[in-house]
Amino acid sequence: TAVSLIEWIDERNEYEIENAYNVYSASTRRSAYEASRLVKFAKNTLEVLGNYSNLKDMDYLSARLYYGVKEDIIPLVVGVKRLGRKRARLLMKTFGDNLSEASEKDLQKVEGIGPKLAGKVKIFTMNH
Repeated sequence: TAVSLIEWIDERNEYEIENAYNVYSASTRRSAYEASRLVKFAKNTLEVLGNYSNLKDMDYLSARLYYGVKEDIIPLVVGVKRLGRKRARLLMKTFGDNLSEASEKDLQKVEGIGPKLAGKVKIFTMNH
């Protein structure tokens, strides 16, 4: 399970993980969700105990586990509801650091990005 979670947060395809490690994709997603929750609980415990070091890292790890993404697209995936890791990665590959300069029409040229999602992405990039 640990190896499948490492592959998951490295944005490996669910079916590749399933075939490589004989772990059902649903099991990987469930394990990732539960691991994400455990990290959040650990973070909350540390806050209660007054240990405030590395809390941001724990937030990032929790998000990486939950969404199955690398650190560079966490803000995009968390900030744009229903975007998902595949479309977020496509946007980053297409526009890179120039994502905020892309128009809604440009965003819609990316596979899987329709008018509503393009609008949400544009609003997100204007605010961040």
